[in-house]
Amino acid sequence: MKILIHKASPVFGQFLSHRLVIDGNVVIHAESDVDLIQKVERDNYDLIVLISNRLSLADTGSLRVLTRKGKVIVLSSVYDGKAVMEAYKMGICMYMTLPLDLSRFIKKVRAL
Repeated sequence: MKILIHKASPVFGQFLSHRLVIDGNVVIHAESDVDLIQKVERDNYDLIVLISNRLSLADTGSLRVLTRKGKVIVLSSVYDGKAVMEAYKMGICMYMTLPLDLSRFIKKVRAL
């Protein structure tokens, strides 16, 4: 599976990447929001993983663009029920809170 990770948290993004590569995936990193959008417009990905310190209603607008390009999983340290529901309406396939249960996450990714 070809996976794009937008890593707001570089250390956790590297850790998650390493684990996904061990599982046989190809992982590409987006270092910024601009880099993320450019990579999504240039190439196709089976999965887009957004690691965010927040998810607000303002952020869900950009999810519409991403969900048209592939399956999107949001990993966030903050749970805002309204924003999460709006994100699901935009088409994300999964929202998980941090700290992450890595084995559960890997199982979910394999199921996709």
